[in-house]
Amino acid sequence: MRYGPPRFMNPATAIEQILYTENERHPASSSSKSKTDGSAGDDDEATSSTSRASSPDPTMVQYPVYPTLLDPHKTLIMTLSRLGTPTQQIMSGTLEEMASLTEEDFGGPLHSVVIVGGNSSGGKGRLHPLEAEYAAKFAVGGGEEFWRCAKEDYGVERESI
Repeated sequence: MRYGPPRFMNPATAIEQILYTENERHPASSSSKSKTDGSAGDDDEATSSTSRASSPDPTMVQYPVYPTLLDPHKTLIMTLSRLGTPTQQIMSGTLEEMASLTEEDFGGPLHSVVIVGGNSSGGKGRLHPLEAEYAAKFAVGGGEEFWRCAKEDYGVERESI
């Protein structure tokens, strides 16, 4: 039996695949499309039952459009690269911010990608204030977007000292 050389997925590839999958599962989600272009968007539009088909033909099968579970503008993630080595690297941010990074930004393997849990019933995500404070130290882009998301979408306020 022959074994091939080890292959590792870079976080940039994992994030790309996550976004691709969400886009395929929810092509008509107004929430994720409007957030990426900088406009405000309305989450209620994404949760309404609409048709994926643009044809007014009543014989066409119509499918409901469900809100995405991983809105790039509202989902926090962390990446951990080569943890425990002298070249370890930790980064955090919104899925949208992290998607803008290249493979070189993450460096060589081994990598872990942590998606901060949310509440599937539409409520706030689950993030402890201590976890937020620690992750914010590694936030890309200075942390402003990280803290906006932590406050609005996870209900975590930044502690003042």
